[in-house]
Amino acid sequence: MCRRTVSDRQRQRQSSAATATADREKGLKQGAEGRAGGGPATTLICGGFSFDDRDAIPFLPALPAVIHMREGGRAGSWLRAAQEVIAGEVEANRIGESTILSRLSDLIFIEAVRSYFSDASGGPRGWFAALNDRHIGASISLIHRELSKPWTVASLAAAVGMSRSAFAQRFSVLLGESPIQYLARQRIARACSLLGTRPSTVAKIADQVGYESDVAFSRAFKRHVGLSPLDYRDAKRAKSAAVAHR
Repeated sequence: MCRRTVSDRQRQRQSSAATATADREKGLKQGAEGRAGGGPATTLICGGFSFDDRDAIPFLPALPAVIHMREGGRAGSWLRAAQEVIAGEVEANRIGESTILSRLSDLIFIEAVRSYFSDASGGPRGWFAALNDRHIGASISLIHRELSKPWTVASLAAAVGMSRSAFAQRFSVLLGESPIQYLARQRIARACSLLGTRPSTVAKIADQVGYESDVAFSRAFKRHVGLSPLDYRDAKRAKSAAVAHR
């Protein structure tokens, strides 16, 4: 019923009150006329998020294909209340509906992610557990804050006060990838962002994200992205131009 689009550079909120209302009325009508098994009608509220650079958001790869938020508990009751507000807004078609729907879809997404990354006691797990870990969380912060620094497993371990082997093992257990794999992925993600937003040369971007040469950077970039840096930049510009002319 509402389309939700999120961009790293700007958040574009799109919704059509007339279309959403018509879709909802059609769905409710069909549900009332064809209830399977004689049970109550089921109403589906649908939406979506898209990201320009998925790798720039570290927790996305850690999410499963489906997050099932069950009835009961604080998260379940909160989600049910949000769904009721969304349904009411779509039916009422009042001024400010678009803003309310966009904010609520943000909150639902955040709550779903927070719910998944918390265990039964409310403590963090997975990627958020890594952030909550004193040593691994500190190493993640160092990587993001000083991405151009020539990090090695040994230097990261020393910076957070751990032995090389213990650090590498704990990092991999919590994040599901080695420190060097994580570092490379973040460097390429930053490069993607820079290629899409700044007219810098490939050599300059390579230096900004920690590569010793533009040749090494281009090779790593193509291995991760499937395109050369220049081809990626051209594709981003073409996509932006197409969106601007819609």
